[in-house]
Amino acid sequence: MISSLALIAAAAPPEGSGLLGFNFPALIAQFLCFLLVFFILKKLAFGPIVAQLEARRRTIEEAEANAAKMKDQLSLAEDKVKEMMAEANDKAQAMIDEANATAEKFRTQKQESALGEAQQIVEKAREATRLEREQAMADLKKDFSRLLIASTSKVTGKVLTEEDKNRLNQEAVAEI
Repeated sequence: MISSLALIAAAAPPEGSGLLGFNFPALIAQFLCFLLVFFILKKLAFGPIVAQLEARRRTIEEAEANAAKMKDQLSLAEDKVKEMMAEANDKAQAMIDEANATAEKFRTQKQESALGEAQQIVEKAREATRLEREQAMADLKKDFSRLLIASTSKVTGKVLTEEDKNRLNQEAVAEI
């Protein structure tokens, strides 16, 4: 078919025998050749090129969609990490507060225990002082009575009987 079109184009008279110098049979032959080459190129070249461009476009769209999806996932992961960090900080602060409260409670208990022990020591010291004072007073009364009896027997010059000694002791104790 191409060869017949080429023959038609070659058989046409070279010099313009038509309107306005157009050679219509050559023009039609060139137009038919152009259409034939166009359809061949469309079938063999343009189709695969367009298909390849379409595949590339889809690949790029998928890559952009995946990038957007990854960006969203990254944002969610960052938010989750921030949330986990905040939760961990809250737990750590709660543990610190609990430890401080326990330490304060322990300190208060020890302080109260020490205060109670100190009060017991003071009470024991008071009791010991009272007992020592009573003992000293008893010793003082005995010594005073003994001295009184000895001085009375020297002043009077006579030996006192047991009854006299008891009476003088009672009088001396009553005066003290």
